[in-house]
Amino acid sequence: MTTELGLRERKKQRSRQLIADTARRLFAERGFEAVPVSEIAREAEVSEATVFNYFPSKEDLFYRRLEAFEEELLSSIRNRPADESVLDAFGRFITTPRGLLAAPRPRTGRAPGRDHPRNRREPSPARPRAADLRQLHRRPRQAAGRRDRREAA
Repeated sequence: MTTELGLRERKKQRSRQLIADTARRLFAERGFEAVPVSEIAREAEVSEATVFNYFPSKEDLFYRRLEAFEEELLSSIRNRPADESVLDAFGRFITTPRGLLAAPRPRTGRAPGRDHPRNRREPSPARPRAADLRQLHRRPRQAAGRRDRREAA
């Protein structure tokens, strides 16, 4: 027997979902640290107090979806066929596209593949600098090693 939610509860659910979706969009656009709660509230057209009524902290906005993911994973393992191992159920769950990864692309209608910008791994500007620094760090040691070998000979 399922009971239908009243108008007030449905409005609360919609507000909570709108705040969460707005936060997720802003975090994806600019990053977690760059988005203040006041901006999430403004974009969702609610007060900051309302945001904190639904989510005790900014971090809860971010981790909210991980809780749902964990519940789905545990459910998938609990409800696996009798002849399926826990590891196989886990693998099946992890490799099944869901959420944003399963959303069809606007132009093609297909889920994003390896060529999709979200899935491409572009080298960050910091990587070449880190490699350069490692190389610079090795050079003095290599030169010192050559000097040590010459002196030993």
